[in-house]
Amino acid sequence: MMVSIKNRFVITLMTVAVTCVIISCETEDIIPDPDFVIENEAGEAINTATVGVPVVFRSISENAEFDAIWPGDSTHIYGVADVPNMNQNATTEFLPGSGFVLGEDGFLTYTYSESGSYTVTLVSTTVNDGRKIITRTRERILNVEE
Repeated sequence: MMVSIKNRFVITLMTVAVTCVIISCETEDIIPDPDFVIENEAGEAINTATVGVPVVFRSISENAEFDAIWPGDSTHIYGVADVPNMNQNATTEFLPGSGFVLGEDGFLTYTYSESGSYTVTLVSTTVNDGRKIITRTRERILNVEE
């Protein structure tokens, strides 16, 4: 059976059209754009805090479904896993690494107990098409003085 040039052209054109429709139906991933400010309780932006005085971490991220903050002190360092540790009394402790998930209000009030320079990390996450998780981070340095 021989296919005419006209029929080949029609078949090629239909294949291209179907391919274009399939490609146009694919959705682009939504990428979170993490950002946050560090404020005092009066709502003023700061980069230096005082031991024992609360600071506020406020997310201003875009396209994020979930935000979490790691204040950077010895028990909240981003990238250090939460690992259960059994002590001698057979109670479970958690080693450094845990962060705080921000609620719908998008902020966390936190108080440092020691002076130092801390790397505060915000992690923003989206879930695309109900299954593809995309995470981005943003860091800021906060100096805490006595």
